[in-house]
Order: sequence, then C-alpha cells, then structure tokens
Amino acid sequence: MDIRPPSGNPPSPAMGEFIKKAAVVVGMLLAGVVLLILASLTIRVLFVAFAGILLGIFFLALRDFVVKYTRLPELLSLALVIVLLLAFLGGHVYFLAPQLAEQIDEFTKRLPAFLGRIDELIKEYGWGQQLREMIEDGTALEGIQKGVGTLFTMTVQGLGFLITFIAVGFFLAVRPRLYFEGFVRLMPLGWRPRTREVLGEIGSILRWFLVARAIAMFLVGVSTAIVLWLLGVPLALLLGVIAGLLTFIPYLGPIIAGIPIVLVSVLEGLDIAIYALVAYTAIQQIEGTIFDPLILQRVIQLAPVVTLLAQILGAVLLGPLGIALATPLAAVVQVLIRTVYREDILGEPRLLGENGRK
Repeated sequence: MDIRPPSGNPPSPAMGEFIKKAAVVVGMLLAGVVLLILASLTIRVLFVAFAGILLGIFFLALRDFVVKYTRLPELLSLALVIVLLLAFLGGHVYFLAPQLAEQIDEFTKRLPAFLGRIDELIKEYGWGQQLREMIEDGTALEGIQKGVGTLFTMTVQGLGFLITFIAVGFFLAVRPRLYFEGFVRLMPLGWRPRTREVLGEIGSILRWFLVARAIAMFLVGVSTAIVLWLLGVPLALLLGVIAGLLTFIPYLGPIIAGIPIVLVSVLEGLDIAIYALVAYTAIQQIEGTIFDPLILQRVIQLAPVVTLLAQILGAVLLGPLGIALATPLAAVVQVLIRTVYREDILGEPRLLGENGRK
C-alpha cells in the first residue's frame, strides 16, 4: 500500500520551522568559517598596525614631555623629537659601526677554533655521530638551504613590516586626534563618551609600558656591553645591543638574548662563559626586580603567568612578531575585560588600585 502523502501538499509548520533554524545555524557556521579565514589572512597586518600604534604612542609621550618643558607647539615638538631620535640613532651607527665591524672580523678569525670545539663536543655523544652522518650524506645541507631560503623570505617580509610599522607610527603621531575621533565616531552616540574613556586608559597604560621598557632596554644593553667588555668577550657591543633590544620582551626576551652571549663567551674559555652568564643573569635579575614588578604588575597589573601564556600564544600565531607584541596586547585585552565586560556588562564597581584609578 502506498503511504506517501499526496504530491503538492505543503510541508507542515513544524518542518518549516526546523528548516529555518537549520538554515540559520548553517549560515552562522559559514559566516564563522569566513571570518576565521579573513582573520587568518589579516591577523599579521593587524599586529603590524598595533606595532605602529605603539610607536605612535611612544612618539606622543616624548612629544608631550617636550611640550611640557619647552612650551613649544605640538607639531614642532614632535619634529624635534624625531630629529633627536634620528640623530641619536645616526650617532650610534657612526661611532659604533667601526667597532662592530672590528669585533665581527675578530669573531670570524676565531670561528674555526669555535667550530673545532663544537666538533670535539659532537664526537663525545651518540647524537653527534648521527649529525655527522647527516652532514656527510647531504641531509643537513638540504635543511640548511631550506633554512636560508626561509630566513631570506622572513627578512624581506620583515623589511616590509618595518616600513609599514614606521609609517603607521609617524602618521598617528602627526594627527592623533583624527584617528582617535574617527574610531570613536564608529560607535553609537550613547557609547562615545565611554569609548573615549576606555581608549584613554588603554593609551595611558601602553605609554607607561613603553617608557619603562625603553629605560630598561637602555640600562640592560649598556650594562651588558660593559660587563662583557670587561670580561674580554668578543662582540661585547653587539651582544649588549641584542640584550637591550630583547629586553622589550619580558621573561622570554632575556632568555633568548642569553644564548648568543654564552655561545660567544665559550670562545674565551668555559670559565669566561660562566662569568658572563652569571653577570648577565645578575643584570636581568636587577632589571626584573625593579622594572617588571613596577610596570607589569603595578601599573598594568599583568601577572607573570598571563604574560608568559600571551607570549606563547603570540609565538604560535605569528612567531617573533607575536612574542614581541604579546605583552602590550595582553594589557589592552585586560583593560577591555575590566572596563567593557566587568564594569559595563556585569555592573561591577571599580576596585581601589585598579588601572585607570584617578
């Protein structure tokens, strides 16, 4: 017996409702996939833009300092800041480049002895014999060639990002109100006063973070270079510059900077390498004791675990760029969670001593 419904009968209301809900769910899933794809394509650009914003905030902090003590117009003060920064960098390149070239030449002459010590160390272990076999059959050479190609690609991308980063920071510093108010006007009328307040808190926290990091980078770089020079370590100046730059990245940066210090110090002997490592560790401990608790925990109130997790996530997403920007970006997210979610959505009052407290 044929039990099929007569042809042409409309579907039941329940079936129609089910189809509508299923279509909504499928549409939301497709929209989510599209958004993820777009995010994966644009996340690096957004990180570079965020780096440019940090540079712009740094320029503005120096500009406000000049305005405060010289009473010069803002635009003239910004021009003075940029000229002084360029003169500072140019002067360092002019005076330090010959020394760096001399130290690199010395390092090149010592390189055969360094490779000989590494070869002796490799022969003592089983994994070293496997590495020698890989070198002999060409497997290691292929890996090195691929690594060089990857490094070249990353260098080209890095130069492009550097140009974009500087351009964003410069234009933001020249006309900050244009971009600030432009973003505010994207919000509904009733939200605009609160948006200005939240953006002000984010800018204040990032400014303090950048100023503290700049001071820490300078002190660590200078002290590391002096200590290594006194110990007679080759490339002391270059290693000091690397240590200072990587101080921008809390916790992980000093560890990364310590690796080349130890490797180069081994050229002068194991005892020199130990002295260099102990001295560098002491410098980082002093910096961590003074600056990190003051800025990361008191001013922006970022716990060490949160900072490390943010850096790991940044490394997974974007590699070195993600590591470098993880801490300030985590600070921004923390401000948004406190202001938008806890205070505005949940209605919690701001606790005494929290960020942004007047």
